[in-house]
Amino acid sequence: MKAKLLPLKGKHYGSEIEVTDGEISTTIRVWCNADYVPSDRELAEYGATREEWDSNKEIDDGWGGKTPIRSIDIGCDGHFESKWQHELCLKIVAALNT
Repeated sequence: MKAKLLPLKGKHYGSEIEVTDGEISTTIRVWCNADYVPSDRELAEYGATREEWDSNKEIDDGWGGKTPIRSIDIGCDGHFESKWQHELCLKIVAALNT
């Protein structure tokens, strides 16, 4: 059996883990934004880092001004990968691969 976490793609509808066993393949979708803190992968989609998020760094607001990074719309509608969710997926992948 082989499992891998798939890359993020477009609007988020859960983190996907692809599981393959010989010629049989399936996808597990995990969607649980328990901590409402975006994952490093999600932040990267916005060109941001964990350090910038943790320090609430001011970034370009797109209108010629600055705004704290935590004010941007990463999780406005729940369609984002949370840090907790990403860590859970990595644990699932590790468990399936051992």
